[in-house]
Amino acid sequence: MSNLPALNVDILSQIFILCVAPQGGTFLLNEAPWTLGQVFKPRHWRDIVLNTPLLWNSIHIKDSDAKDISRASAILIEALRRSATSKLHLHVSIGDRDGQEVFNAQPLFDIVRDRCEDWETLGLYGYCPVPVIIPLRPQLTSLRRFDVEVRSRRRLSGKTDTGILNQLFQIVQKAPLVEALRYSGIALPGKVLWPSDLSGKPWPNLRQLELNNYEEAALIAILSSCSQLECLNLSHPYTSVSECGNCIIHLPRLKSLVLHRFFPTWWTRVSLPGIQSLTITVLNPEMDVRPLMQALKQWGSSLRSISFIDAMLMDVTIEQVLGLTPFVTTFTITGTLFPYIFDRLASDASLLPRMEALVVRSSARPIDSHYISPPLAAVIRLVEARAHTLKSATVETLSQHAGTETVDRLRAIQNHGIATEINILKLPDSVWIEMQELVMLMSAAMAFHPWFGEESRVKNPEEICFLCTCLLDVLEDEDRYTLDLIKKYYRRPLHDLIAGPELPGEDGARIKHRFKILMDKWESIAT
Repeated sequence: MSNLPALNVDILSQIFILCVAPQGGTFLLNEAPWTLGQVFKPRHWRDIVLNTPLLWNSIHIKDSDAKDISRASAILIEALRRSATSKLHLHVSIGDRDGQEVFNAQPLFDIVRDRCEDWETLGLYGYCPVPVIIPLRPQLTSLRRFDVEVRSRRRLSGKTDTGILNQLFQIVQKAPLVEALRYSGIALPGKVLWPSDLSGKPWPNLRQLELNNYEEAALIAILSSCSQLECLNLSHPYTSVSECGNCIIHLPRLKSLVLHRFFPTWWTRVSLPGIQSLTITVLNPEMDVRPLMQALKQWGSSLRSISFIDAMLMDVTIEQVLGLTPFVTTFTITGTLFPYIFDRLASDASLLPRMEALVVRSSARPIDSHYISPPLAAVIRLVEARAHTLKSATVETLSQHAGTETVDRLRAIQNHGIATEINILKLPDSVWIEMQELVMLMSAAMAFHPWFGEESRVKNPEEICFLCTCLLDVLEDEDRYTLDLIKKYYRRPLHDLIAGPELPGEDGARIKHRFKILMDKWESIAT
């Protein structure tokens, strides 16, 4: 320890910076960075703390900090003094939370507004009303990131909240260095996100854009002026447009696209020559697949990573989508997953022929507390079939479906040089976990009845016959504890299965006959 006081000043400064929590402690005198200057005995350590501006440049203000406004003002002034001329990261959390008193933090906002030319980050979080923190000068010459996350239990006030946000967006748009913009919260009209008097001016340096609740027409105008955009994250448009006119929107530098709950048809008019990563959350097979595939025909060969989060992809959907992304090396899929997807990838080497990384997880958004575990056996078949190209496999399954033999088989794949990670989740006893036989039933039904306009047909007769045979073995076993559920909730899919296209050969005829006998038996029991 005797040599510690001789440590380089720069090294000590970096160590001290790591001691400060990301959420900051501007008004917490019993936490870092304030305590750092108190606990260190070597005098020059304390001097380093007091003279390291980056320890003090993250300013976090909550309305509760204004409970003692005189004390808070003095603390804020001292923190700003110690930050010297360093760029500031300003984060403001305020709002009308139920059961909590709201304090007037405007004097604190006024103090930090004096340093608006040093703001590098401006973040507004919490509930309405929106804090009045309009910069005193129209040019935010240092601003690089603007985050707004506004929630409310009431509608935005046209005279206050909307007006404040309107002013802020206008000022931010003029900031010459802005690289990242994120808006999440209450739906805003396009005139707020994209003021009419600025509609012709570009965002010359915008690299990242994230919008939640917006008008698509306003978004199209924004994208038309963002030639440097690299990352785009969109969710929940509250007004939509079907087309963007005859114009082509060029985003030559866009590398990452994340879409939540929709795939708009006008994306077929967007040019993405540099796209590398596509993530789609909650894909709707009936509405989103067709425009998605139209877009992938244009730029799918540029993708290197594709992710479907909380998706229900079945049969022709997965085959057609992945067939348009031949150069993808990383494939991530979570949600209600069916064996068919993985069996097709295992048997058809033309689907994702360059796949090096596979990530398979359960849904993060269970419907009505129903969990369906990924089909572990089918995933293993895929990993074994692609052992010559795969470099890593990450698999998440539920404990009730993770048999010892199956897990050991997956772990043994590491001997082939594949980095394997297996996460076995334990769920509360109260959670209803869908049985694998129900998954087989739905998978078999979807093989005959795709979800978006394709004619019913059997794409892979041998595989479908095998799947139906396994399913019948389960359904005909009266001792299966899920039989009542299957009879109650899935009789219609079985009926549709029988009415579907004929399975070829003698095996197909026998399967159809077994299904008919089973349904007749269930009908007689029900009556």
